[in-house]
Amino acid sequence: GVLDLEEIRHDYQRELFIERTNNLQPFVGGLEAQLSSGEITKEEFDLKIREHILGEIHKEQGLIDKESVEGIERNRLEKLKVFWRQHTKSRIAVGVGLGVAAATGVGGAAVVVGRAAMGAAGTYTGVEAGLERFTEVLGHKGLIQQINKELPPVVKRPHYAERDLMRHDAILARSLKKSVESIPDEEIKKEAARLRMLQVEKGMSVGDVAEMYGNRNAQIGKLILERDDQIALDNVTKGINMEGSPLEYHQILSNRLSVELNERNKITESDIDKERVKKIFRKTIAAIAGAAVGWAILRPGPTPEPAPKPTPEPIPSPTPEPIPITPEPIPYSVQDGDVLWKIIESDIGNKGLLNGLTEGARTHAIDSLKDAFDKLDPDSLKALGFTSGDADVIFKGNELMLSGVLDNTAFVTKSLVEAGKLSVGELQEIVSNNREIASWLTAHRSELKSVYDSQMIDQVLRGQI
Repeated sequence: GVLDLEEIRHDYQRELFIERTNNLQPFVGGLEAQLSSGEITKEEFDLKIREHILGEIHKEQGLIDKESVEGIERNRLEKLKVFWRQHTKSRIAVGVGLGVAAATGVGGAAVVVGRAAMGAAGTYTGVEAGLERFTEVLGHKGLIQQINKELPPVVKRPHYAERDLMRHDAILARSLKKSVESIPDEEIKKEAARLRMLQVEKGMSVGDVAEMYGNRNAQIGKLILERDDQIALDNVTKGINMEGSPLEYHQILSNRLSVELNERNKITESDIDKERVKKIFRKTIAAIAGAAVGWAILRPGPTPEPAPKPTPEPIPSPTPEPIPITPEPIPYSVQDGDVLWKIIESDIGNKGLLNGLTEGARTHAIDSLKDAFDKLDPDSLKALGFTSGDADVIFKGNELMLSGVLDNTAFVTKSLVEAGKLSVGELQEIVSNNREIASWLTAHRSELKSVYDSQMIDQVLRGQI
């Protein structure tokens, strides 16, 4: 299942790269012709190139904004939480009525059920809010609050003249821009990735919140996202040296843009995975607490405590065999259909290192080793033979130097031991996910391969599918 998913992701990135290259070729060619004939200056040529590349970057942000409207936070329990917070007066009135009915004995079983439902809903909402520690949707990492403290206070006095309010807004806008521009590029990238994750997780768009409600935190977040786009634009367009290059100008632009956007999406996906794990924990604890309160109200009386269950003996972790050290590293030559995950599985499997591990533990160990390559920057990956600068994009004929990770005895042993220590629940979840993905892909694989063309990519970019 994981292998098929990696293959689909690889195919999608490749088709997207081809689509961008085909779009850039006529556009850049037309500008070069105008530049040669003297219709436009070099400065105008560079400006039009930057505007076009920025438009491609904004397509990615547009997809995130559209996806945020259908944020995964909007599930049934989330609707219950929102309803609970929005109808405070109705909630108090119903609670008082149920309390009076319980005290007078009116209503019987229906009142008890109503009190149990109210208690369970209130406990769920309160426990989850406590676990979140009342953090705001934006700025809980401290960067946005730090910028906010350095800005002038918000003017709320109604007797201020319109001219004074406009002057204050202009001063605030300049201060905001200056504060965001003073932040180092690396901090901007990290915060922008976190904001994109929150857009998907919380079901909202930072830009829409900033424009519709004038929320200052959202305005700062919008400026951070715009600054991140400018950083990506500079990385794509600046410092291009065509001397001795076998590629044309539009091909270099397309290569750089693909590497930049793939790296950005990889960071955002990692943040989304971390946030989902935290959210699963919060909602599970809150749901258990709510169910416990509801049951405490419903049950007729005290029940005898059940006898303690015997504690199962811990399952010993598998002891991996020593990893043979290769005196001279031998590069791996990429073949048709190869992906990095499959290569790693074959390498350590041939050494017998996966023997004794369950399916879930095997998947965890291979993912851990692949993460070592995912964390490398594009230049380091190119030095190891990944000509694309992306661990997920490899081509037939690439000579990959993998021994630095796969022949590192300490690192591989650590990954295998950690995989062996996974709980039964974690292993079952990994196996279940693998089977669901594999089953779906098996049923739809021919359909997916047949529709991955330029028309499909265009529909994805336009948000039509």
